[in-house]
Amino acid sequence: MRRCFSLMFEIVDRDACGRIGRLRTRHGAIVTPAILPVYNPNIPIVSAKELEAEFKAQALMTNAYIIHRDPELRERARRGVHGFLGFHRPIMTDSGAYQAWVYGGGIGLSNREIVRFQEELKPDMAIILDVFTATSSYGEAEKAVEETIRNAVECVEIRERGGILWAAPIQGGRFVDLVRKCAATLSRLPFDIHPLGTLAPSLMAYEFRDLAEMLIVAKTHVTPARPLHAFGIGHPIVFSLAVGLGADLFDSAAYALFAKDLRYMTVSGTRELRDLKEFPCNCPVCSRYSPDEVREMEASDQVKALARHNLYVTFAEMRAIRQAIRENRLWELIQERVRAHPKLLEALRYVLSKYKDDIERYDPTD
Repeated sequence: MRRCFSLMFEIVDRDACGRIGRLRTRHGAIVTPAILPVYNPNIPIVSAKELEAEFKAQALMTNAYIIHRDPELRERARRGVHGFLGFHRPIMTDSGAYQAWVYGGGIGLSNREIVRFQEELKPDMAIILDVFTATSSYGEAEKAVEETIRNAVECVEIRERGGILWAAPIQGGRFVDLVRKCAATLSRLPFDIHPLGTLAPSLMAYEFRDLAEMLIVAKTHVTPARPLHAFGIGHPIVFSLAVGLGADLFDSAAYALFAKDLRYMTVSGTRELRDLKEFPCNCPVCSRYSPDEVREMEASDQVKALARHNLYVTFAEMRAIRQAIRENRLWELIQERVRAHPKLLEALRYVLSKYKDDIERYDPTD
């Protein structure tokens, strides 16, 4: 059994429940809050080289399950995921739990097998096989939490390779007592990062109140010594609120998925390309092309242009949030951003009312 990697997660600054931290890995430090764009080696809309050189991505995430199911990718990646992707900064591998939920029937691999395979890939960070809890059944959610905890214990017992920061996801979904239990239990195990699972369905359904409550409950019951990772949250409209409630890391393929549907991200929502007369942005894509010019492109070029814009706005918002924390004005930024959607404002008011004491414990005083 290997204990968790000797991790230095240094807290540099704080505001609200958010914080600027430095997460050290074998391939360099990640300044948090940070987003890891999800990179699919089968569909590289924006290459790993571009993510590193042009977008200055501090780290990226790729899916071990997707790599494993393709024999050619599997053999190439076994020599090391950094060389395989051509990315020289930190890489996190995911286990495929979300795909198991989307497609049903599991991923055809046990937790033991996916842990072993991730060790072969030699990422900087890796995730156990958790169980998604997007269900309205308390009993099903409770079983999912119990299985996730069992898988976490198994990972501790079997992992062998040093230098990997292991992540144990907090599950429970909308049942916040289960989120509380899972966070507290996993905090007692030797892990380095705790993703909070089952957030994406709430984001997609605009159920921001559920998302906010899951975040603050996880934040206040997981050990503060480890980063809290908002699993699958990749739209800039919600970044500031999520950071203000405790999220340190994010990951998402939204930049690419939205682009495929010809959707254009902004910090205040999403626009359809067909509805835009002008781009309300001065990123390199929007400065070079007009909406008409993008619409006249070949389909693949349209998708790449929108994906690049979506990445620019995503990284810009994360920089704005970090600067707001440094200037002790994160709450101001949150109050500005939540006015983009009435349900975001409702979510903020709800958590400030119900969890006021918890938030004040983390919010630094002047």
